[in-house]
Amino acid sequence: MGIGLIIGWLLASERSSVEETASRPAPSGPTSTISPGAQVMPDLRGLGVGDARQILADLGVPPGAVTLRDQPAAGESGVILAQDPVYGYALGSRIVLSASRPAKVPAFKGRDATAVLADLDELGAATRTISRYTPGVPVGNVASISPEPGTLLPVDVTVVVSAEPDSVNLAELVAAEDNCYTDTDSLNGKQYDELLTCETDRYPLNQTWVVKRAADRVSGVLGVPDSGEPKEAVELRIIADGEVLTTLTTEYGSVVPFDVSIAGKLRLTFQVRSQTREYSTAGLARLKLLGDAKLLNKLEVY
Repeated sequence: MGIGLIIGWLLASERSSVEETASRPAPSGPTSTISPGAQVMPDLRGLGVGDARQILADLGVPPGAVTLRDQPAAGESGVILAQDPVYGYALGSRIVLSASRPAKVPAFKGRDATAVLADLDELGAATRTISRYTPGVPVGNVASISPEPGTLLPVDVTVVVSAEPDSVNLAELVAAEDNCYTDTDSLNGKQYDELLTCETDRYPLNQTWVVKRAADRVSGVLGVPDSGEPKEAVELRIIADGEVLTTLTTEYGSVVPFDVSIAGKLRLTFQVRSQTREYSTAGLARLKLLGDAKLLNKLEVY
């Protein structure tokens, strides 16, 4: 055989080997490179730390290859919450396990409920939310958490969120001292179908209700009915259990809104009198007792 033939045969063999290598498919995923018999990462989530370490040891993972990190979480401590590599991937040279450690119920004072609930969700708590009117707590903020903030966080947590107060129409309550009547009239151009109307002179006129400590606030609008005279002017004193809480005055063509705390009060009186030498008429609109429905619903109405 000549030297030329030998060189040609060697070049042809090298070209064939290169083409065979180029035609092999590339690996497509993280487990596709694992050869038969290779170990994959088991799912250790929900297991105790000791059990997880034992499983890895049985797979031939040396203790020094496992790193344990603490993660605050609700409920039982020492439970595997996360792992790296994740389940199904090849066992690497380093394994990181995140295990639960005791967490505390977060503080809530002055915080919006959305933020507090997000904190609890991140800690793995199962939250029961109750909406309830809570005096002194802005609507949408957390009013209370059970268990108390600062205590160990269990899986089940109850959160009370402050809601809008319930209300009853004060003009529909049975009065203990009844010197006014309801009418349809307007105040400063706005029509009201249930306008509590009180006709008075310089001597005070009282309209009284027994509210049984059921309400936290009373609100409404004071004015002189548009059917009255332009010279009319009135004064309103809001009195609870003998204490004058506020004094309001207004005249024909204007209105004064009010929202007064009556928390813990038993008896509520509206004392009206004219601010002129002649008769004047006071009109009281949108009269509401505000508070918890369970208490307000016990009040007697017409």
